[in-house]
Amino acid sequence: MAEWGGRRAQAYTAEVLETYGTICRLCGLDGADTADHIVPRSKGGDLYDITNGRPAHLSCNSSRGNRDVEVKIESGLAFFKTTDT
Repeated sequence: MAEWGGRRAQAYTAEVLETYGTICRLCGLDGADTADHIVPRSKGGDLYDITNGRPAHLSCNSSRGNRDVEVKIESGLAFFKTTDT
């Protein structure tokens, strides 16, 4: 199994940002600087498949962890808001 990190991870991130732009798929704001895996690596997502990566801010990507995200968030930081029930 491939390992995540090093120059290969940097090249993958650059390719994701070049392919999909710099709008964060999690918060919808510009300035994404990492590649977020659609299917998280911890859940078997392909590490270096360009179709499994989308742009994300480092803070958004870290906050997401390995939670599933079904759709792109369009309303600022809505993904990170919780509702009391």
